[in-house]
Amino acid sequence: PAAAAAGGAASAKDLIRHDIANAVRFGLETGVFLGRSELGGDDLTALYAWVNLLRQSFPGERERAQLEWLLRELKALQTHGGGAIASASFDGLMQAWDFIGKPAPGTRWQASWRLCRASAASDFDVHGGYPCALWTLLHVLTVRAPRA
Repeated sequence: PAAAAAGGAASAKDLIRHDIANAVRFGLETGVFLGRSELGGDDLTALYAWVNLLRQSFPGERERAQLEWLLRELKALQTHGGGAIASASFDGLMQAWDFIGKPAPGTRWQASWRLCRASAASDFDVHGGYPCALWTLLHVLTVRAPRA
């Protein structure tokens, strides 16, 4: 966030945005190909719908642009994959995705939590890490959902 980069303290909004961005990436990296080597059909359609919802509702122009990029690249992978996306191709896409920063060459991205870190979250009587960030993400998406 800009305030933190400029040397100032990050605002609560910056902390929330950081954590929900980590929740998005963590969920995609760990859950999409759980127990399978390729994704197609209804499962791929559901992935497109999820990324599209995020693209429309995520706070932050940069993040929405990166979600747009991800959706476009996923569709390109499907076209080249004959209607399905291979796990290895998806992993390569995740390495190239600059949603919350690219991992250093030869390393994997790792989630980091700020507001949802265990010590901070205990101040609010909630569990930290991914569950906290995921619930926060779902709340933010509900509030920011496009009107039908």
